[in-house]
Amino acid sequence: MLFMSPSASTSDVAAESTVESRPKVGANVARRHHYVSCFLLAGFTPSGKQSDKLWSFDRERPKPEHRTPKAVAFEHDYYSVEVEGQLDDRVESFFALVETIAAPIIRDMIANRVMPTGTDYADLMYFLGLMNGRSPAFRDALVRFHEESMHLPVKLMASSRENYEVGMRGFPADKKKPTFEMIQKWAEEEKFVEIANPSVLHVQGAMSSLDDGAVDLLGNRKWSLLFAEEGGVQFVCSDNLISILDSKAPFETFIPPGLIYTGTDFILPIHRRVALLGRFEGRAEVHDVGDEVVASINTRTMQSARRYVFAPEREFYVMELDGTIVPGSAEWLRPASDPT
Repeated sequence: MLFMSPSASTSDVAAESTVESRPKVGANVARRHHYVSCFLLAGFTPSGKQSDKLWSFDRERPKPEHRTPKAVAFEHDYYSVEVEGQLDDRVESFFALVETIAAPIIRDMIANRVMPTGTDYADLMYFLGLMNGRSPAFRDALVRFHEESMHLPVKLMASSRENYEVGMRGFPADKKKPTFEMIQKWAEEEKFVEIANPSVLHVQGAMSSLDDGAVDLLGNRKWSLLFAEEGGVQFVCSDNLISILDSKAPFETFIPPGLIYTGTDFILPIHRRVALLGRFEGRAEVHDVGDEVVASINTRTMQSARRYVFAPEREFYVMELDGTIVPGSAEWLRPASDPT
């Protein structure tokens, strides 16, 4: 059995788990677009407040940095979409609204050790679906799929002169037709096609996934709350906050291409001492878990991360295949002597 028995008081967790909502977007256009909500990141600081600091482990830097939640997990104009008569941060403002609704729900889950019901449950599922779709990993996969899909016809035309002739049928007569040799050269290029505005594609994909059943799929999972022991190993989060992996293979790196798969764990750390686990199988429960479970979930979080891991302490801990709990920074950060 993966989990330990429930119980133990969480009054100290509740006291530390003040979840601050993001400020409302005013007339000024927001430029810092967070792909991990600041109120969630705050849960990985010692006090649970956005004014406190957490440790940011950057795969491209040799040492971690001590930063506030507002100073990490963002890119300028990441969700900016130009719509006539609308502010460029319209999408970011919508995300902020969803976060404002979700923040007190998550605060209550942590403080009272209980999953929400009714409208609050539906709002939480919507927030989870949005978090899954707004991540950089989701954008990377979406952009890669579209670029490869558009590159495929070029490769097909380059495979033979017959395919080239078929592909050129209907080419505008007033335009200079590329030669077969030019097509072959383009086909050999690693990235011949590039998405001009990935923000538009990303936003469309994230919102479409919500309309296409992601919220229902999440709502049909059985949700458990996992509480780490006081003074033990703490949960970490990353720039790809959600991990979806095979339930029976904690260290399996293959991630299914969607939320629909049975036999998978949807894991979201929501606080340095609390994680949310969703499965289609089993039942919803509250568990107090030991260091082994926390470290194994941290391993999944680290494997699913894109570039950053965020932790409450200067060192975080993961589990190796043999069950040994070890520092995770050695695996994540490149050595300081590494010239690359």
